[in-house]
Amino acid sequence: MGTRISDTETAYIALHLGAASERMNVGRRYRAVVILPYNQTFSKACETKIADMFRDRMELVETMHYFEEEQIRKQEPDLILTAFPIQHSLNIPTVSINLFVDYDTEANILKALNELDKSAFHLEFVSNIGSLIQKEHYYKNLDCDSPEKIIRLICQKLEQDGAVDSSFCDIVLKREEMSPTSFVDTFAIPHAFGAFAKRSTIAVAQLKNPVQWGEFHVKLVMLFAVNENDQRMIKIFFDWVSSLVNQMDKLAALCVPLEYEQFMDRIME
Repeated sequence: MGTRISDTETAYIALHLGAASERMNVGRRYRAVVILPYNQTFSKACETKIADMFRDRMELVETMHYFEEEQIRKQEPDLILTAFPIQHSLNIPTVSINLFVDYDTEANILKALNELDKSAFHLEFVSNIGSLIQKEHYYKNLDCDSPEKIIRLICQKLEQDGAVDSSFCDIVLKREEMSPTSFVDTFAIPHAFGAFAKRSTIAVAQLKNPVQWGEFHVKLVMLFAVNENDQRMIKIFFDWVSSLVNQMDKLAALCVPLEYEQFMDRIME
């Protein structure tokens, strides 16, 4: 487009594109049941349009002409789309649709799919983050005055515990030379390109005083080391980072001095 952007903005774009690419490559699509009237012409056109519009994220597993709870229960859908106003006791999100699939219909389906993504991601994140952030790699009020010192201290402990090899620290520092990994004021996520850890770990450091890290003053550092067999963890972590940088109140709450257990409680909220 002929427009120059800063390294910081480039990092944001890369973060979102990476997360979006991972989502596109996920094999499972949500299952939806659609309830439409008997009108063959309009109902079929509606069904086809919805199926085509959301084919990358959702499949229509059954089309019904009236609400039948037991039949829907057997299909185990993630979502119910209905052209009729219905009430039911099933714990399944239900979206009202228009036969002509207008803008509101598209927006409501998209919102429901995004909520399903959010719920699924939160469950996966909470299930995995406890094993990644371990107490022995959590630093409260760490007193260091430069990114390099912080990275070396954290990597030294990771190496001593057998989580990474001796080359890992230098690779992380070389990554920092390419572009600082601070995304916003208060937060940095140093990591290694092309290097895998022996054991997937996220080391966390709450700094006693803010440290100049690229363009920003950083208070919280999360160094990410992933094992080759746990590359799914990269998506989980960076999806979480994408949401966190847009929730400054939550980010600020993680930067105050906290015991390990308190930090874990807040990160899982």
